[in-house]
Amino acid sequence: MKDIDERLEHADERAREFFARFNQQNEYAIPLLQGHLYAEEQLETIVLSVFDHPDCVIDARLNFWTKTKLAMAVVGGDPQLWKAVEKLNSARNELAHGRDAAHLERKIDSLVAAMPLRRVEQLLNAQTRLDRMKISVALICGSLARMADNCQRA
Repeated sequence: MKDIDERLEHADERAREFFARFNQQNEYAIPLLQGHLYAEEQLETIVLSVFDHPDCVIDARLNFWTKTKLAMAVVGGDPQLWKAVEKLNSARNELAHGRDAAHLERKIDSLVAAMPLRRVEQLLNAQTRLDRMKISVALICGSLARMADNCQRA
């Protein structure tokens, strides 16, 4: 009976830990996850545009980093933009796998700092880290969408 009680106590502790983490509010989560998902869709469109049999590539289940590197090889472009795409992935990974809010905020700051210089004016007008992150993610997604559109037209 003692063994069962210990297991139940441990399960209760794990359940409390789960719900404590699950119920945490994170203002960055939704825009970061949605932006990452949209960016990944655009990367996939770019990558698939060069293959005669894109289903084979889809079946390979490439991760974000691999899609980024392949998309870079397909379209080239501004190295600073690609650095920002990598920083977006790093921030998303920290959100998904990290536990430290301060570390996530440092990753977000790194993402914002990686944005191409021509976009700095818009970022400087943003009042909060959240706003700067949203603008950065929107600019990344817009750039990738333009590249994806160009690849589909080619």
